[in-house]
Amino acid sequence: MRIALARFDSLVGDVPGNSRRILDRAVELSSAGAQCVVFPELAMVGYPPRDLLQREGFVDTCERAVVALATSLQSAGAGDVAVCIGAVMHVAGPGSALINVVAVLRGGRVEATYAKRLLPDYDVFDEPRHFAAGRSPVVISCGTERVGIVICEDLWRAEDAVAAGHSYSIDPVAESVAAGATVIVCPSASPCAAGKHARHVEILRSAAQRGGVPLCSLNASGADDDLVFDGDARIVFPDGTAIAASRWGRDALVHDFKAPPVAAERSAVLNTQGAEHAERWHTVVAGIAGYFRKTGHSHAVLGLSGGIDSALVAALACAALGADRVTGVLMPSKFSSDGSRADAWDLARRLGMRAL
Repeated sequence: MRIALARFDSLVGDVPGNSRRILDRAVELSSAGAQCVVFPELAMVGYPPRDLLQREGFVDTCERAVVALATSLQSAGAGDVAVCIGAVMHVAGPGSALINVVAVLRGGRVEATYAKRLLPDYDVFDEPRHFAAGRSPVVISCGTERVGIVICEDLWRAEDAVAAGHSYSIDPVAESVAAGATVIVCPSASPCAAGKHARHVEILRSAAQRGGVPLCSLNASGADDDLVFDGDARIVFPDGTAIAASRWGRDALVHDFKAPPVAAERSAVLNTQGAEHAERWHTVVAGIAGYFRKTGHSHAVLGLSGGIDSALVAALACAALGADRVTGVLMPSKFSSDGSRADAWDLARRLGMRAL
């Protein structure tokens, strides 16, 4: 089986736009030989949809889009590919409870749906407010593999967060393996937090070793309001080795389970220690870029004092937007030293941004 973990930056609430981009990406990866294409959690509606889920007709629109996407994939010649997309559905028709699902599209129809079983209610999460929990594993056939599907918390089980006393009585990954899965896929929408990525890597390695099957993990990309997603895509094998795409990138991670990975592809799980500052830098840059793009803002204007605070903000803005989209304004007073003013002008020159 050739699998593609398709990194994807959804726009919350834009079901038609997200659906069009999912179609284009799935067809592209199908043409490249993928037999299973996985998109992140809730890719169809964006994460987190929050109270959009209560808006009349919103979930119905999502459900219709999923069915239409299956038909479009068939028409585009990608009907033989198992396309796994995150979406929202009703348990049993309009008016019933909602579920956070991965819908498997193949053969021009919705072949299967898996409902997320563990619903977090700590930190930024409040999923039990919106969703009912799924009850059983789902395993599909793809090529020579049996693919078990879990969603985000089903794998992390609060072990990736500082959530003292939070525990679950079931293990969806173990239940999927017991149901015959030879590979597990886990689409997520897990916001960045200091140290979380390193914990994810260790949880994946431990879960793959316990289950004895490869684990394919894909996080959402981009930013929505105050939440940032790193697009992490990796496949971890039971022996502890892994294939990983560079974080914050856009390319899909593609792997053929029939072919033994070459040494350059498959190596020890990446060492995540010592990169804390870089992780925070990339997170803030992604957050700024996502906010400007999704809110339609095109330019940033900020004050330059010649001090460290404004220098850092200016550097982040230039990295996120490009120096041509950032203007610094010097606001000297009788208390400003000549050195402060000189430093502010020098900063603007070094960053390549305009200064007034």
